[in-house]
Amino acid sequence: MSFFKVDRASVRHIGTEEAFAGMGLSKRAVASLIRAGVLSPRALAEAPWTDEEAKARFVSLRWRLSVDPDCGPKVMREIERIKVDIAAQAA
Repeated sequence: MSFFKVDRASVRHIGTEEAFAGMGLSKRAVASLIRAGVLSPRALAEAPWTDEEAKARFVSLRWRLSVDPDCGPKVMREIERIKVDIAAQAA
């Protein structure tokens, strides 16, 4: 399997789609989260969005999404919006 190819039949993909079901994320956003290593809403809420939050360069979720060729600005805004919503519900 190629790094950027999505295997829709994998257990990881199916489980992540089920975990994010009903949150309003597009399939492209879910696929980008899988490639970034975020497999649950809890992991999304806990992932540092910026390098300052991560205390290291090239570690933040925003950076991991920015290097994904299928994750454009619209998908990044969508993921950031859901991340903020999840964090607000947890607080």
